Amino acid sequence: MRHTVKKSKRKNKQKNGRLLFAKITVAALVIYSIVTIISLQINIHSQEKQVSVLEGQVEEETMKKEQLTQIVGDDIDEEYIISEAQKNGYAAPNERVFKDVAGQ
Repeated sequence: MRHTVKKSKRKNKQKNGRLLFAKITVAALVIYSIVTIISLQINIHSQEKQVSVLEGQVEEETMKKEQLTQIVGDDIDEEYIISEAQKNGYAAPNERVFKDVAGQ
């Protein structure tokens, strides 16, 4: 009788050990999943911010493009074109451009 009691206690200990290992494994998997989900949510939020910034830049560039298209499409007087070209550093052929460097 003692022999069977020892075997059943040993089986119970093994069964409890396996059960504990299974619980620890499941807990570790749950914790890993939660950490992964939180990390992905942070990445998604960061990417959404970046998309928002890029959409703002696209909208700004679209507005600039529309303004330039409107300017080109309208009848622009030659003086305006010359003044804008001079502001951007362009000059007509054989034209001398003097810059005031005394104030610098």
